[in-house]
Amino acid sequence: MDFIIMDLEWNNTYARKTKGFINEIIEIGAVKLDENLNFKDKFSCLVRPQIGKKLRGSVKELTNITNEEVRSGEPFTKVFSSFRRWIGSECVLLTWGDGDIRVLIDNYKYLNGIDTIPFLSYYADMQAYIQSVLGTPKSRQIGLSTAAQELGIDESCFSHHRAYDDSLLSAESLK
Repeated sequence: MDFIIMDLEWNNTYARKTKGFINEIIEIGAVKLDENLNFKDKFSCLVRPQIGKKLRGSVKELTNITNEEVRSGEPFTKVFSSFRRWIGSECVLLTWGDGDIRVLIDNYKYLNGIDTIPFLSYYADMQAYIQSVLGTPKSRQIGLSTAAQELGIDESCFSHHRAYDDSLLSAESLK
């Protein structure tokens, strides 16, 4: 069974259909590891916004992703159809915290009209697991960067808040 470590970047935007705000996915990055945590493959794609037309300034500043870049991305349904094929049949999906899973569910509901993620059979919160290994109290959440530092990982070669690089840093932290 493979391990898929996924990270998402998103833009908070107003959704007219629900008359409220939604975190719209603008980038996905993932790495596939085998059962021995050896690197097998990568997946990285920008997602063209369908709800919001412009990225918030704070999102552009944090991710260094531009409006022009996301406009050249693929639509959500096409990206996640490709991701589903890339994952394969048996895998455990891991994310740093459960925020990305919640955003993914919201996007599936809003854009595809379904409440479940079709490729999600097995899931684990890597942040909770690594915090337990580090002995971090459950009342204190640590970020990926802090965890990497505590694990002695040189994070300077990773672009923070870019989906693929964050999934790589997560994979290194898991190892």
